[in-house]
Amino acid sequence: LPSRLYFRLDGQVRGELTAANQRPNACKDDRCALVEIGPGASFVSVTGGNYLCEGGTAYGISCQACGGNVLIQDLNASSCGQGNIHFYDAGAAIEIRNVESSLSNRGVWSQTPSRKVLIQDSHFHHNVADGIDLDSMSQHVMIRRNLLEHNNRCGVFIEEGARSNVLIDNRMANNSFGIGFFTNLGGKDPGEYPTADHWVVGNELLDNGAAISIGGLPGNGATDNMFAENTIRGNANSWIVCSVLQNYTDCLAAPSNGALVGNHVLTSDTDDARSDRLLNYSADNITFFAEPPPKERSSKTDDAAAGT
Repeated sequence: LPSRLYFRLDGQVRGELTAANQRPNACKDDRCALVEIGPGASFVSVTGGNYLCEGGTAYGISCQACGGNVLIQDLNASSCGQGNIHFYDAGAAIEIRNVESSLSNRGVWSQTPSRKVLIQDSHFHHNVADGIDLDSMSQHVMIRRNLLEHNNRCGVFIEEGARSNVLIDNRMANNSFGIGFFTNLGGKDPGEYPTADHWVVGNELLDNGAAISIGGLPGNGATDNMFAENTIRGNANSWIVCSVLQNYTDCLAAPSNGALVGNHVLTSDTDDARSDRLLNYSADNITFFAEPPPKERSSKTDDAAAGT
């Protein structure tokens, strides 16, 4: 799609678009989209319709190096191989609203980096990995008033140097993890690219394997994040540290030795058990200010939940 276009669909777009059946170099990295907002394109609105990927189609709607000022609204997208809605190195001022996104690897995938994105009033469910994935340096994304449920990994996955994003007033239910923080790129101490400086406020995290994971690979982790006024109920664990973040069982089967620095939990109190993996970290790593403190969960209980 070019700049300054209002694209409205009342029907369905479906198809199998792959590098093999398109002209050479038509798809970036051999990953094709049903609708592509072109490089540098701006002031584009995509409204209405049902976008159904078939076969190896990577994306439903993709904005790769687009110029920003993009609105995606009032539509359904499903079954895409990589992500139903995708942003890669996108310009500022992008909004996604009133969207239902399901049965993909990711409901929304933000990459390398995409900045100043608002995702609100949408439903992300039954995705193979995540409802929303803030990947590879994504910054200044606000996720607000969404329902994220029954995703196999995370309601919201925040990873790979993503920073300064805000999650507010969302409901995350029946995912392996409500919110997962992770990085392969290095934590604050040591490391250069932490997953850091996020605000998680006023969310409901209900009936997940774990409400929040703040882990990473050895020497990596989530740093300088703040959590406040969240409702955490019915989860197997309220807080956990994972060095493997595929699903809850794999997390429990792997060691937990990620670097955590300066994470603060304010008034996100809960009666859900807190994994005893957090007992290995001092207040300099993660500080719980909630009173009364959550119950501690023994390693035997964690092992039982993992089926070991």
